[in-house]
Amino acid sequence: MPAVKPPVSISAAPRDNADLLRAWQLSAPTPMQTPQWMLAWWDIYRRTGDRLHVIALQQGNHIVAVVPAYVRMHRFWANELRLLGDACVCSDFQTLLCTDGDGADAARIVAEWLSAQPEKHGISLATWDGIAPGCSNTQRLFEELERTNHLLVRESISHTWRIETAQGWTEVLKRMSRTGRKQSRNMLNRLDRGMEFAVEWAQAMDDVQQAIRICMDLHQQQWLLSGCQDSCGDGRFEEFLLRAARGLVPLGMMEVGVLRHRRQSVAALIALVDAAGNRYFYQTGRSPAASHLSPGRMLFLAAIRRACDLGAHFVDFLRGDELYKRRFGATPTPCLRVRIIPPDRLSRLYYHAWTLGRGFKHCATEGISSFAEPIPTVS
Repeated sequence: MPAVKPPVSISAAPRDNADLLRAWQLSAPTPMQTPQWMLAWWDIYRRTGDRLHVIALQQGNHIVAVVPAYVRMHRFWANELRLLGDACVCSDFQTLLCTDGDGADAARIVAEWLSAQPEKHGISLATWDGIAPGCSNTQRLFEELERTNHLLVRESISHTWRIETAQGWTEVLKRMSRTGRKQSRNMLNRLDRGMEFAVEWAQAMDDVQQAIRICMDLHQQQWLLSGCQDSCGDGRFEEFLLRAARGLVPLGMMEVGVLRHRRQSVAALIALVDAAGNRYFYQTGRSPAASHLSPGRMLFLAAIRRACDLGAHFVDFLRGDELYKRRFGATPTPCLRVRIIPPDRLSRLYYHAWTLGRGFKHCATEGISSFAEPIPTVS
């Protein structure tokens, strides 16, 4: 078997590289790791000075592993390697993307590549957000990095929440409280009667894009009523979803449910769909004027039951520790932000300085007790 070659960084026109796109698509565990999702994010959210840095590992004539990354340039300190889709949109389950059987070699070679970056490209920090600690590819990579004296700083962020649906809707109901089961049955009975409520699932491109606009309009109504600022409200988030939809919908990887009450849209749910048919509930919106009808809950129940009927193994509510997820019987999975610092002295010093600056900033805004992140030893 041919050896895995050293990584190649692809920084220009990745959409024109058919071999890269094929390997990237096939190795993506969820729609949030696909090139359709991540390159849409790059188109919308990249900052001035950011540089695309997609890392590809090749074995023979085939790409066997991909790290879909970019470099964030910092004015006063080292450059930072980040994963595409990491800011403003919460792409969960990030990992080293590789084909079956290639994880060990890929992890070793990527670790060696990261070690060489401070000298070659001035990259002295990697920040990877949305990591699922149970992923075997990621675990191999982190073990290899620690073996080669990289410093890994793991920070717990909000959980992802999952409901197992393989055993059907009846089993899902059993995991709810007695009150929850009764309320859920009553809500779905009202929906099934079809007199006031109806759910429509958009799967064709034009229908999906229209449903996305409905979802975002309802979502913004919620935030305007609360008086809080929302990072999704500047127009870029809707444009990102519409752009991602253009790539995902033809692959059957995105659908949008809209709940209507007396023909008025009162709730919407954007769901991502993986190759096995599992659903990831990504974004919701509901009408504040219809809050007495609990339209968001009704739509979630309809979506979970539908996933059971379609044979999905699970539905995932993704990141965020909202109480309603526990009430549906979902179970939490840890989600991490991992900072990777190479073993050279200069990288450690850069990170030491960055940590001090971050601590002082938090101290100024939140009080002295917030200045608590451990500072690594520089050796």
